[in-house]
Amino acid sequence: MEFQEKKLPRFTFEISDPDHKAYRCIMAGDAIFHRVKDMDEFLESLGYKKEFHVFDHILPAEFISRKYTCNNATEHPECLQANIIRYLQLHSVTFNEIYGDLTNDWHNRCEKAYKKPSTNCPDCELHKP
Repeated sequence: MEFQEKKLPRFTFEISDPDHKAYRCIMAGDAIFHRVKDMDEFLESLGYKKEFHVFDHILPAEFISRKYTCNNATEHPECLQANIIRYLQLHSVTFNEIYGDLTNDWHNRCEKAYKKPSTNCPDCELHKP
């Protein structure tokens, strides 16, 4: 039997389709990992504020795309993962039991990279495969 290194999964979420089985959930692969109880708090952890919708008519999915995932996003997709992980650390006992030992080093590397003014986010150590 071969030992496989434990890794943090790639987390996704469903916030757009109320009819989707995973609506208001954070997913690890195809499995529901965590049900979000307070959607406003979750969205705020990703940088979205209600005022964006009220004043600028920007929906959460559009904001997240512009900020993290579209071609000219202002932040790297790994920053989205970091924010989801920080949210899970605060709200998911299961996450902390399974992955808690992996997160400290991961966040420390990210924070060190941000403190270097010459580091461009997509080129920082954390985001390299």
